[in-house]
Amino acid sequence: MCQGAYLLSENCFPNFINSVLCDKREIGCIFDFSDRPHGTCREEPLTLPVLRNHGSSECEDWIPYEIQVQFTGAQPSNSMINKITNYVPQPFFR
Repeated sequence: MCQGAYLLSENCFPNFINSVLCDKREIGCIFDFSDRPHGTCREEPLTLPVLRNHGSSECEDWIPYEIQVQFTGAQPSNSMINKITNYVPQPFFR
């Protein structure tokens, strides 16, 4: 994975948004002690709320709007999902 940032203009809040992008050479993620990946890196669009100042620095007029950025997430493999669900306590009914 590679780190990055979205840089927005000075009249926006926030001015920058940190990001992580999938490295095309490394598609595996969610590692454990075995050094074997249990998931894959994937990118999806994500819509974020942002404020834009349509006024001046003396008389600010902040207008909300949305931008779309790439969101990086991990898709667990079926074997990892099975391992995790084994540790989830089952409900106890009488």
